Amino acid sequence: MPQCRIDRAAVLQAGTVADTDELVLLERDAAGVTVADANRIMHHETDYLEGMSRLLAVEALSASWSATLRKRLDGQRTDTKARLEGQA
Repeated sequence: MPQCRIDRAAVLQAGTVADTDELVLLERDAAGVTVADANRIMHHETDYLEGMSRLLAVEALSASWSATLRKRLDGQRTDTKARLEGQA
């Protein structure tokens, strides 16, 4: 099974991560934003303006997530269903 190298939640080398693989936390976000926070705000609390602003301040946030959050802050509706279901 190929290994998957990840840096700041960005995939550096494609591969598969098995449930038996070890993941090691190398650093935490300085503002305390977690992956769980990011997913909750992106997919469930989609009108939470303060949360979106907190996420946009995270340096490691992907360009696509930043774009989605900026659209929401500008009043545009966005749908992440395809992303959640692996169809994006």
